[in-house]
Amino acid sequence: MCVWSESPGYATFLDDDAHLHHIGGPRVVLHKPEAKLLAICEEMLPSCRGSWWYRKSKAEIVDIVEKIWSFGPDRAKGNILVNLIPNYQRKSIWEGKCEFGCRRFDQAIVSGFELFLTAGPLCHEVMRGVAIIVEEWIVDDDDPAVGGQLMTAMRATCKAGAEKLALRLVAAMYRCIVTTTSQALGKVHAVLAQRKAKVTYDFS
Repeated sequence: MCVWSESPGYATFLDDDAHLHHIGGPRVVLHKPEAKLLAICEEMLPSCRGSWWYRKSKAEIVDIVEKIWSFGPDRAKGNILVNLIPNYQRKSIWEGKCEFGCRRFDQAIVSGFELFLTAGPLCHEVMRGVAIIVEEWIVDDDDPAVGGQLMTAMRATCKAGAEKLALRLVAAMYRCIVTTTSQALGKVHAVLAQRKAKVTYDFS
């Protein structure tokens, strides 16, 4: 698991673009929105010091973007799930597809990812700017209950990974006009400072 929104451009682009969910065939088909995302990632991700993305080559970035498994749900689109499982596209027990083109158990993994994003580890907050990288996957095919357990396991794994990072909450901000007398102006500024407010204009 890694934070991928060191620059606000990535998550903002995903939040604002409603056409990022077109995935077809065995690989991601890069249409205009995906190509735009790829251009942003190639330019900015390798320079994110201290992150998992630091010094990734452009070829690696292209490969990662093409292997995006899923974007976040409606309330948390600024997140990605990436499938870096070796030989995943080779014929295997995962080759069987459902009518939507999903490989076996894929939907359970994606659902667990989405549940985690809509209820974060601090206060069940909606997550933003998070990338989950799946690099290994071992399944006991003889267990008939594995499909139902995968969703819960995926959610719990994402939560455990998030708790190892420096967790932060995004505070909501709004613009308002505060009216006060000149005698109380100093106290008003003190209260605003305590609330981490930013005074953009003073009419006094």
